Parts: sequence; C-alpha cells; structure tokens
Amino acid sequence: FQDINVGSFDAQMYLRLNRYAHQRFPHDLVFVRNLLRAYEDRRTRDRAAWEKLLREHWFHADDLRARFFAFLVNSGGLERELAALEAQSADARAGNWNGVARENPVAALTLGEAEAWRCHFEDAAPKLLAVSIEAPADEPFVPRAAALHRSLAYEDSTNGDIAVALYEGLANAQPGDRQRWAIAGDTLADRGLFARAEPFWARMPASAPGAPESYLDAATVFWDYYLFDDALRLLDEGRRKLAQPALYAYEAGAIHEGKNDPDGAIQQYLQGALAGEGDYSSRERLATLSRRAAYRETIEQATSRLTAGRNPSLAAVRLRVDVLRRQERTEDLRAVLLRLAGDTESPELLA
Repeated sequence: FQDINVGSFDAQMYLRLNRYAHQRFPHDLVFVRNLLRAYEDRRTRDRAAWEKLLREHWFHADDLRARFFAFLVNSGGLERELAALEAQSADARAGNWNGVARENPVAALTLGEAEAWRCHFEDAAPKLLAVSIEAPADEPFVPRAAALHRSLAYEDSTNGDIAVALYEGLANAQPGDRQRWAIAGDTLADRGLFARAEPFWARMPASAPGAPESYLDAATVFWDYYLFDDALRLLDEGRRKLAQPALYAYEAGAIHEGKNDPDGAIQQYLQGALAGEGDYSSRERLATLSRRAAYRETIEQATSRLTAGRNPSLAAVRLRVDVLRRQERTEDLRAVLLRLAGDTESPELLA
C-alpha cells in the first residue's frame, strides 16, 4: 500500500480489496460488479481492465450481458466483432450452428445473444438453440433460448415444441423447482394443448410431496386455466396425503364459486371455518356471501344449526357472530349471545 495516494485512499483500498477477492473467488459476481464499478470511478479508472473483465464475465448474468452489448454498440464495434466471429468458422459461414456450438460455444453464444439484442429473434433462435443443446441446464441463456422459441411459436408450432423440450430439460435438471414444470406446461397451454400440458403440471407436487404449497401451486395452475375439476382433484390429493381434511378449504371454496356451485363453496368454507380454531379467511368469506341472495338462506340455516345446542364450538360461535354482524342484525346477535350465556356449561364460551 506504499504507493496509494492519500487523497484517494478509500477508492484505492476498495479496488485492491476487490481485486484480491476476485482472485480468490473468480466466479463470485459480487466482486466482478464491484471491480467494474471501481474501473469506472474517476479515481481508479482503467478502461482496458474494465473491458477485459466484462468480456470474461458478460455471459454469467443478464445485467452484465446488457452492459456488454451496450458497450459494443456505443463503441461501434458490434458489427465488426460479429463479422470476425463468423469468419473464423467454416460452420458459421455454412450456417451449421450445431457445429459452431461444439467447436466454439462462446462464439455461438455471442452471435446468438447479439442477434437477440438487435431484436433479430428469428436469426438468434438457431444459434441459442445449438448452445442449449450442448449445455441443456446452463443459466441464464437456456431459459432465454426457451423463452425466445416460445415467443416464436405463433408463426411456427415447431418452435413451441422446442421451447417445451428446453423447459423440460431445465426441470429435469432441478426437479425440486416446480415452477419449471409449470412453465413447460404453460408453453403448451399457449396453443390450447391442455392434454399435453397436464402431465407437466401434475409433476409439480412431486417436487416437495410433504409440503402443502406444492399441491396448492399445482392446483393454482389448473385453476388459472379454468380447469376447476383438475384443480380440486389436486387439492383433494394433498389433503389425503397430508392427512389434513380441512386443508385448502378457502381455495377450494373459491374454485367452487368459479364453477358457479354455491352449495359446494359453502361446504368448503364451512369446513375451513370450523376446523380447529377456525380459518379466518373462510369465515370472512362466508360472512360476505351471507348477504348475497344465492348464498344467504343456506348460510343462515347452517350457522344457526351449528349454534343451536348448549355448548357449540368456539369456531361455530365466531362464525355465527360474524354472519350476524355482517348482516347488521344487532337484535338477533344479542338474542344469540344471551341464550348461549344462559345455557352453556363452557367457561371458555362464557368468556
């Protein structure tokens, strides 16, 4: 540190520390970004080092990719560099992008990403596909290649099938990431191919078979496409496997509402509102629906019956109270509470 200028000590220290850290951990992008920032600082500016570092790491993250191509465009070197890359390979000149990807994957990736950057998506697709075939689980360019082919499926359905295959490869590489199975199915659903999409969505619960959210996430996908029966089937499967009969009551009730099935919705909401200490969301929804004509009488009969005995559950009383409050039936609420106070043998209910 003897040659550090006192006036720029902090900047020089920042640069030295990040250089050392980058040497120790060359794949940690935190230090790459820190060094890029340091090389742009007027006190430690080094344009050549900045460019060299960016060229070495641009393909590791989207933000670095954006900076790299913006730099090439602003410096006027993009066309020149692309022409030089294509001239280096006979496969590139012949349009054999699989050969380019095997011979020089970085060149194929650069050419493909550059075409995508310039919005030449049809030209970018075969280049990025070739790289993805060589490295089917690599991030972030395989998801980008899959998304690109998915967007091009509107003009050629083959691109949609390619996108599905790429997403499936990513899902197999990380089977615990259920969103990858979801997007593979969504890519088929874009074209209305729900029968082909269903097996991908059905694999989502297996990503974490002991976690309640895995079944709910899968059911939500079916629900989004108005496939209500399939969504309910998955929720029932989760209930059975997790041995929790009242699980997902609020969501199941909402699905029955979507099916225009008031009785089914009320049954599900009641199941949730009465389980244990009662599910607040299910109770609130029943109170809201109790003011609607299609639901009012059924909810009235059910909640009145639940609190008719001497010692109803606390959950049942809470539900009945909420319904009467929401309907602004003050006198009826008073009568219910006075009757329960006079009849019950439960200290908890009295309290």
